[in-house]
Amino acid sequence: MNNCAKVYDLKRPDQHLRSYDSDFKGNVTSVGCFWKQENVIYTGCEDGYLRLFDIRARNCFRSFKHDKPINCTALHPTEGSIVTGDEVGIVKWWDLANGKEMMKIEVDYSIRSITISETLERM
Repeated sequence: MNNCAKVYDLKRPDQHLRSYDSDFKGNVTSVGCFWKQENVIYTGCEDGYLRLFDIRARNCFRSFKHDKPINCTALHPTEGSIVTGDEVGIVKWWDLANGKEMMKIEVDYSIRSITISETLERM
């Protein structure tokens, strides 16, 4: 089971800086990082949780409960929201500032990948 997330320093890939494994109750299916907030990573997991971690403090500081196991995640270019997709076809858009679900879309197939285009949003 891949129920952990590890952060590595690319200058020293033989040893990880941080390991997060106590919070996960299933496989970690996606991992991403914030660019503006350099010390924050996010994970999607089969246990249905989207989690945000502060890599300096080694703890999950915010989590969002999805209805089903999360397959994929995508960080919005403004870093104000994250979109998640699950195995039964539910896509959720999470507002990180308010800690709430902004939008929910349901389709008849499993969501395997999500991409957010900054140019499409301007249309």
